[in-house]
Amino acid sequence: MAVPKKKTARSYSKTRYTHYEMETQKRILDETNVVKCTECGAPKRSHTACSECGKYRGRQVLQEKKAPETTRVQA
Repeated sequence: MAVPKKKTARSYSKTRYTHYEMETQKRILDETNVVKCTECGAPKRSHTACSECGKYRGRQVLQEKKAPETTRVQA
């Protein structure tokens, strides 16, 4: 069985793991599908609720975003 002659430095092994992690994250981002929402037409990730209208597969699952009401203080 092969035995290493010297100990592998911690920085070397962490660098190797870092490159693996970067490629994995890039592959995940490349495989992510972006589709149009059937209700409002906004771009969204597939198989997720729309962040604009809050609907998923025709059902309301998130509350719609409401504009904050501004109140004026009279002096």
